[in-house]
Amino acid sequence: MTEASKRPRAPIDLSTALIGHLMTGVLKWPVVAASLVALDRWALDSGLTTETLLWAAALGVAVCEVLMTLVQRPFVVKHQHPDPGDPLMTSLLLVAPVLAWAGVLSLSDAGRSWTLWGTATATLVYAVFTVVLEKPWKQGDTRGDVAEKWQETKDMTRDL
Repeated sequence: MTEASKRPRAPIDLSTALIGHLMTGVLKWPVVAASLVALDRWALDSGLTTETLLWAAALGVAVCEVLMTLVQRPFVVKHQHPDPGDPLMTSLLLVAPVLAWAGVLSLSDAGRSWTLWGTATATLVYAVFTVVLEKPWKQGDTRGDVAEKWQETKDMTRDL
């Protein structure tokens, strides 16, 4: 590892982190949307149109990703690491979607039952994504580690 890659760097800008979260949200949106539509059609029959459910899912994903970015930010700054792996941060990242989805789905005016079940469903989808894909309790690679791995990949590819 080079000396430059060992030195701490300034944390990633908030705007860059937000863009990354929103891009991840684009991947989560179809699963959340399908879950909400399935819940509504098969269990609750709220009377909401599919278009309304899709917009609710899109708004919920956006709000949730912004909230999760804001929750993560103090830990990123404190640890001077883009992926700090803090247990408290992990707990907050699992709780934040509950608040975001409850707020967004309560706007639908489809009733308390729909808000509760929709929040539970969307939060479950977010919890699965968080636990399985993001693993926020584990410290990720530093930017230096990523740069070093990228250079190794380029060298290996050039050797082929």
